[in-house]
Amino acid sequence: MTGSACALLGGLAVAGCSSSKPSADPSALLQKSRVASTAAGSVSFQDVSQAGKLVQTVTGAVSATAAHESLRQTLGGAGIDVILNNGVIYFRGGAKSLAHTLGLPAQSALNHAGGWIAIHEGDTPYKTIAATLTLSAQIDPFFPVAPGLTTLANRSLHGKTTTPVQGTAPASSSGGRVTMFIEPTDSLPVGATLTSKAGTQRIDEVIAFRSWGAPVSTTAPSGAVDYRAALKG
Repeated sequence: MTGSACALLGGLAVAGCSSSKPSADPSALLQKSRVASTAAGSVSFQDVSQAGKLVQTVTGAVSATAAHESLRQTLGGAGIDVILNNGVIYFRGGAKSLAHTLGLPAQSALNHAGGWIAIHEGDTPYKTIAATLTLSAQIDPFFPVAPGLTTLANRSLHGKTTTPVQGTAPASSSGGRVTMFIEPTDSLPVGATLTSKAGTQRIDEVIAFRSWGAPVSTTAPSGAVDYRAALKG
């Protein structure tokens, strides 16, 4: 993806892209961006990934105390919605995701498909799901690492001038190549592109970041069934 980090990745476009002169040291840019991202404490995002004919879109916002995420995909299957509110995780999905992610028995998963499940700290799936609802979970896979770190020519992305830094995707992204687009004034990421593999299947991913530092507000859904009650049917 050298020289054209704004191009289509497996059919996924990075919108509004144009280029100009090259810029600064990649390691220094990435370090400043990590510091700025952590200091911001919250972000909204849209992450679109494509593996063959399957296109999956995750939208959401995360902060230290509140988060929400929604997953939708093209090849059927129920969507997944997750909310973190006052320390409680609320999960809604189809029977397969309730069985796979929450560990509900098959009949219980069928009974509660499409409804909200309230998961409290100490419940079996809580820690695993909570780990996905953090700022680091959203940005760490898109920070490139050595070998191959390089700074590309400045590019306009989503109406902002950015400095792309390209390199190897971290282990959390299953390797591959990643380009992060950093806004040079505030050092915050504007977006990133990632190409990786799962087995022999190529995965192309594009993420857009916005509303850094903005408060994240969530509301507990009504009628949620307690996780331990859902386990019983």
